[in-house]
Amino acid sequence: VGHADGHRAQREAISSILCSGPFRPGQLATLLENQSIFLLVSLQEFIDNVLAVAEQSAMAVGKDGYWSDHWSYIFDLVDSYLKIYPDREEQLMFDVDLPYFFNSRVCLPRSQKYVLSKSYDGTSYHVRQLEASRED
Repeated sequence: VGHADGHRAQREAISSILCSGPFRPGQLATLLENQSIFLLVSLQEFIDNVLAVAEQSAMAVGKDGYWSDHWSYIFDLVDSYLKIYPDREEQLMFDVDLPYFFNSRVCLPRSQKYVLSKSYDGTSYHVRQLEASRED
């Protein structure tokens, strides 16, 4: 999408951004800024309005790294939330649909995912975690 001049071109640029597939809120804000699109409301209000009608889509790619959908991490998030809002526990547990992602990969045991490799300068060794998961 080229630079958008004029209201019609700006509307078409926004439509193109919103209708071309999944996006993250930050990507949307960057594209609006790069296109110099003038908004009649604040950027935050615009993104809030877009997200209110957008369809949420889990976008995850698993191989190496840490995924936020790990079971223990979700418990940490719930625990932190309840420390701030202890009166909302029942609502959170029974009235809110929490999104999650089914991953087809599993973490390997420690004995299979840690390797000893040379440091960048080649003078010593350090432990690295590589290929820590596999397809289930």
